[in-house]
Amino acid sequence: MTKFLQVVCVALGVLVMVGTGNAQKPCGAITTVALKDSQVLAGSARGELLLSKAGLLEGSDLCSGPEQWKVATSALPALTNVSATESAFWLLGHQEGIYKYRVDEKLYEANLAPESPQAVLDLIEVRNGNSDTVQRLLAVGTRGLFLQSENSGDSWEARDLYIDPEWEEPDDYNLYAILQLRSGRFLAAGESGVIYWSDDGVEWERETVGGGATWFGAVEVSGGVLLHGFGGALAYKAADDDEWLLKQSPSGNSLYTAAVLENDAVILAGAKGELLEWKASDELVTLQSGTSAAITDLAAPDDQLLMATDEGLKSVSFQDLAD
Repeated sequence: MTKFLQVVCVALGVLVMVGTGNAQKPCGAITTVALKDSQVLAGSARGELLLSKAGLLEGSDLCSGPEQWKVATSALPALTNVSATESAFWLLGHQEGIYKYRVDEKLYEANLAPESPQAVLDLIEVRNGNSDTVQRLLAVGTRGLFLQSENSGDSWEARDLYIDPEWEEPDDYNLYAILQLRSGRFLAAGESGVIYWSDDGVEWERETVGGGATWFGAVEVSGGVLLHGFGGALAYKAADDDEWLLKQSPSGNSLYTAAVLENDAVILAGAKGELLEWKASDELVTLQSGTSAAITDLAAPDDQLLMATDEGLKSVSFQDLAD
């Protein structure tokens, strides 16, 4: 079982109409959540897009009723992820679908190739020094999908990430995450322990970490990189170190997602409501999520943690996490 099967397949059957509407109770499984400018955007397994009406939400169960949400349906054949960048919310999906969610609550089609079996799983804006203008975007996905845009997402070009001739069938592998570090370097993570490094987002070098571990995501912490994945696998490399520190969650539950807090601590979440804190000292602390449902995505506004779960969108305060 991979993150793709766990998170994405529950979203099959998404409606293809664009528009707004009212829901009796926008609950059910929430597969993804993102935060931008104090607004919360979540995606449900029923194909709904839930945009908070008045900024951040309060309460422990954030799917308590339609009065909290502006509800729309996704134009994507299947929604895999909601990503927030400096410029916009982005909706990612099957068939190489990448949509921009605009302030007028309509969906803007950036690229859609209906004949493609590939799905987009993660997207970033490329930072160029101190420039406030961001035009370049990178996206990764299933079967080795790697896309690049040089015009703020209006059009996309497929790129070949794979430079190692020993990897004979790269289309059989998924890339789950892409990250740009504060140093400017790029990292893409995927299956079979494979990650890719790049100094410019154009030329890439392959590295295998943790044997055959499947890496679902990567975050930057204390200038280093923390990978998390299937079976609770973890790998950390400090900024000034060439070696990876390999660890595993105490329970062995898969860790699907992570959020970096202001104090540089990392919250990791996954199967069966697993919630852990990775501290700068490389210590793992078990936290109380308040749910036994799989946690598939996180967002960390102010003093609370938003959790996309099989039982809806839930919240827990940082103060209550360790209780």
